[in-house]
Formats: sequence, structure tokens, C-alpha cells
Amino acid sequence: MNQKRITIVVETMFGLYEKPVEVLSEETGTSRSTISKFFNNKKIKAFTKSFLYRTCIALIAKKLDEEEELNKKFDTLVKRYKNR
Repeated sequence: MNQKRITIVVETMFGLYEKPVEVLSEETGTSRSTISKFFNNKKIKAFTKSFLYRTCIALIAKKLDEEEELNKKFDTLVKRYKNR
């Protein structure tokens, strides 16, 4: 985990979630102020930074998996529609 990767993770969270601070807070139980510090590259405990980073990656994977599943369902529906 380096700062460049954290920056990409943060940008991705803001791209995928309307309220990423709230989502991460609900998922981790971490205060919004600590999450805001993480998102703005302010100093927080190394353990907390690692925990938030790993949780963000899991949330990104979950969101992308959901989108992929929706795209597959859409493709199936279009195919069924065209074949009727």
C-alpha cells in the first residue's frame, strides 16, 4: 500500500459511490472525521489507514461485481427480447 494506490482507491470510491464517506463509515464503524482524514491524505494511525484501504478495496470490488452482474442480466434480457 503506497500513497499513489491510496489516491486511486479514493478517486474510485468517489466515482462509484454517491456518499463514500458515509458508506465507509457505516461499513467500518469509523468516524466520519477519520475517514475524511484518510480521503484527504492527513495523518492517521497506520493500522487505521490500512484497515480503511482494505475496506475500500472490498467495497470497490463489491460495487464492480454488482455492475457486472447487472450488465450480464441486461445482455441476457436484450438477447431474449431479440429472439422472441
